Amino acid sequence: MLKTLFSHQLFRFAVVGGGATLVHVFVYFILFNQLAVIAHLANGMAWSLAAVYSYLGQRYWTFGNSTVKNEGTAKLRFILSSLMSLLVNAGFAHLFSYLYPSLILTLLAMGLVTPVLTFILMKYWVFSENQDRLS
Repeated sequence: MLKTLFSHQLFRFAVVGGGATLVHVFVYFILFNQLAVIAHLANGMAWSLAAVYSYLGQRYWTFGNSTVKNEGTAKLRFILSSLMSLLVNAGFAHLFSYLYPSLILTLLAMGLVTPVLTFILMKYWVFSENQDRLS
């Protein structure tokens, strides 16, 4: 049963995503709290390192069985999908914080909807076996 769980793409996606979150939080903490880097710069640097971690984990562990024809295209698509996910989360934060104030709805949308959308983008667009151009 454990072998089946560890081989499942959704499980792997969640593990890598959780690891990327830990990388982001840890790097931000060190940069901002210990090295006194300004918050926006610390966050950008932490996000960038977490994105590299996430790309490597998703590319080689989660979706490692897919054949990517163009690694550069996969990297660009990964960055674009990560930015799309960030925008979706920002939209949820705006919608549920300002237009319809609810912290619980905000966190549920960010924690449930965005990862599902991101998984779909990763599986069918970023690491698609038929990838040959940006379209």
